[in-house]
Amino acid sequence: MKNYKLLFAVAVLLLGGCAGPEKRIDKTLEAVTAAQKAKDMPAFEGLAGKIPDAYLEPERLAAYPRETLTSLCTALWKIAFFTPDSEANALKMEKAVKEKVRRGIFDTDDIERMYSTLLNARLFDKASELQERFPAIITEKLPEIVVPEPAPTGNWLAYELSSDVKTARLRSLRLHRGAHMIMAMMPGCGVSARAVREIMGDPALGPLFEAGTVLVTRRFDAAGVTETKAATGLERVYIARKSADFPGVNLMTSPWIFFLKDGKVVSDMRGWADEGAHSLKRLRRGMQEIGLKPPPAY
Repeated sequence: MKNYKLLFAVAVLLLGGCAGPEKRIDKTLEAVTAAQKAKDMPAFEGLAGKIPDAYLEPERLAAYPRETLTSLCTALWKIAFFTPDSEANALKMEKAVKEKVRRGIFDTDDIERMYSTLLNARLFDKASELQERFPAIITEKLPEIVVPEPAPTGNWLAYELSSDVKTARLRSLRLHRGAHMIMAMMPGCGVSARAVREIMGDPALGPLFEAGTVLVTRRFDAAGVTETKAATGLERVYIARKSADFPGVNLMTSPWIFFLKDGKVVSDMRGWADEGAHSLKRLRRGMQEIGLKPPPAY
């Protein structure tokens, strides 16, 4: 009888140990979804710790039911999306997706999400490998990433695309001194495109904006940057290396204009009003706050 009870206790412990990760993964996905709805961005880095590396060991991944693996991939994708600078979080997601590939239960969304996550973390070699393995799903070709020697350091680092879009060269935007504006934007954003059109159509503000503004996107989208240049007529359109390279600047919303003086954000204006005249007044005020002197409105 005692032996029976001992065996039963051991079985319960073993079963509990197996069920533990599955329950924790499900609870983490619930917490991630709640943080997304609440727009609680700081929560995501902490939630990444809820899925330790031990949960992603090959033997454990292979043992998860399909539903648990799906929940794991979804949770890690959302965590990585809202912590784009984190290489560690991107690599966690990669392990989970690789298990779906190994089992042959992946779909197009899995591969596309994995590709965008690797790009967001600037893991270019891994992104290229994924493209080579799934060319029917990932049809774009990455430009060659060029990092000069010595590599640029400090803040305001971004990739500049060549005119033929074959290379993306890392450089400093040199925003450390003087008055500058950063327009955070996403390629294809209609509101950003309208904002630029209305600014450039203003004879007083347009020239100052063109001379003193860089357009920056967090998304590594070479085709989108090329289209933005063509649509706006502006050449100073860049891809941020990492969000952390732009202190005080939020690159997750489009459009969002930041006014800098000697490398520090003085003020900002988010969005663009349906009535362009109101936003143009805000833009003028922001320019004046960093020492620019736009001529009187016409």
